[in-house]
Order: sequence, then structure tokens, then C-alpha cells
Amino acid sequence: MEIRKFLPGDVDQICDLEKRAFGIGAYSRSMIKRMFAAPDVIDFLAVDGKRILGYVCALPIDESSADIESIAIDPSMHRSGLGTLLYNRVESELLRKGYRVVILEVRENNMQAINFYKKHGFKATEFLQNYYKVAVDGTRNAYRMKKFLDL
Repeated sequence: MEIRKFLPGDVDQICDLEKRAFGIGAYSRSMIKRMFAAPDVIDFLAVDGKRILGYVCALPIDESSADIESIAIDPSMHRSGLGTLLYNRVESELLRKGYRVVILEVRENNMQAINFYKKHGFKATEFLQNYYKVAVDGTRNAYRMKKFLDL
């Protein structure tokens, strides 16, 4: 397995990965293209041969803060350590670039993701009513989570 940056030819596989990972809450093709094309995007993909097994994508908010837009892992790779590998890689890059605060949003009922983020030092700082456009398992609500990076 290799860890590499996004390439334009990855869009189709990332769209498929999004659907497997998030179901009806998956990002659309246009959202994925926009996210990976954003200025100063920080992204890493885990690739086995030609198959994308996971990705992480972070975008700057300001000079010291960044937002984890998405971490998606192929369901067959859950609990394999791949999410931690990708998260650690993006956090190291954020630190290297001078970011000191990382935020993200996560569905209120996505306990697997909430526990993952807590394990990595994030704390819920805000409850966001009707944050998502599409309800999944009966809710559109989210938590905003924040982590201060070590200097």
C-alpha cells in the first residue's frame, strides 16, 4: 500500500468510496472535485495497487486553523488502522505548515467516527442543529469537534 496525493483521475474511485463509506450522506461528484481542487488543499490517499482504500482531505480556514473536510475508509478496511494512518499523516502535514487548530463536523449519531476523533484528541465544542442537508438515520444534526495541535 502507498500513501500519495490526489490525482484528477481518482475522482471516479473516490465517488465510489464515498458511497460505500457514507451511503446517502456521501459527497456528490461536484463536491469531491471542488474539495480536491481547492487552493492549499491537504490530502492523502491510501492506495493498494490501483484501488483507493481511503482518503483524508483538509482545507485551510485561516492562517492557523484547518478543517478536516472528510476522512473516508473502505468499509472492508474498518478497524485496520488505516484511518489512524491517514489522520496522523494529515495532522503532521498541518503542523508542518503551521496550523495549530483542527476542526471538523460529524453526524451526531455516527458514534464510530465520534469515538475515532475523541481517541485522536478531538473534543465536541458545538452542537449544530440541521447542519446536513440530507437526514441519515433520522437526523441532520452534527457536532463540531476541535483539536489544538501540539507545538
